[in-house]
Amino acid sequence: MPTHSLVAQSLPLEVLPIPNPPPRPHPGASIQPSPWRPHVVASDPLICWSSPHSADFLSSLESLFPQRSVFRLFQVMLQSLDHSTHSNYGAGLLWFTQFCDLLVLPEEFRMPASSELISLFSAHHAGHASEKTLHNWLAGLHFWHIVNGAPWYGDDMLRHVRRGFTKLVPPSSKHAKRPPVTIEALCILHDHLDLTNTFDASVWALASVVFWSCCRLGELLIPSLNVFDPSKHVSQQILPLSISSLDNGTRHSTFHIPWSKTTLSLSADISITSRDHRTCPLLA
Repeated sequence: MPTHSLVAQSLPLEVLPIPNPPPRPHPGASIQPSPWRPHVVASDPLICWSSPHSADFLSSLESLFPQRSVFRLFQVMLQSLDHSTHSNYGAGLLWFTQFCDLLVLPEEFRMPASSELISLFSAHHAGHASEKTLHNWLAGLHFWHIVNGAPWYGDDMLRHVRRGFTKLVPPSSKHAKRPPVTIEALCILHDHLDLTNTFDASVWALASVVFWSCCRLGELLIPSLNVFDPSKHVSQQILPLSISSLDNGTRHSTFHIPWSKTTLSLSADISITSRDHRTCPLLA
């Protein structure tokens, strides 16, 4: 089995927690069968899909270094991405492959992708996708080149295409900014939850702490029930909280989170201060 596939199978659950369904072509397009692109789950194309260039690169590495070292190299590189990023980047590679199939482009021209091909791919979706979507697709395509030792030719042509792409973003892909969360909104939530219910009480505690302690939701929530990662997600191990009082009588507490957007695995502490209000986060 190729080293790339072995790496994908070896990834711990916290990296690829729950297999997503294999990627499906968007309506009206399909992926041509190819030994270079096995049918894998949505998070795996980045490491399992290859090309003549990547095969040569892998052979070159394994002729110079022990396979276990090469295996570890790819494993560590893939660890650099969060689990949600795997699928987002994989989607970019899927759309790029569909575009290459549409052009009936030979495999050897797909990697390294030329400046013209990358620009053509981007321009093809102008007026149909958002700027953020294109950014994710190109980031995935770029990462695929990196892990396969291929140069990346995103140059001046692509930069101008991206500027034009931004001007052609369809209105339907733009969403109005969400209104800010206010104390009034927090009060409405408080008054409509049943705080004798453990689920409602948990929702309320989270909302109150996030609001008053200025937290990011992603630092206190998990993406779904099946992807809990103790190295990133807060658990009940923080309880019970140790509560102290300042000289002026204000009560406060601190709990630890294992991961934050700014400190990453260096973790962080969240401070909670009592408020003379029914939305008090310490009471919650």
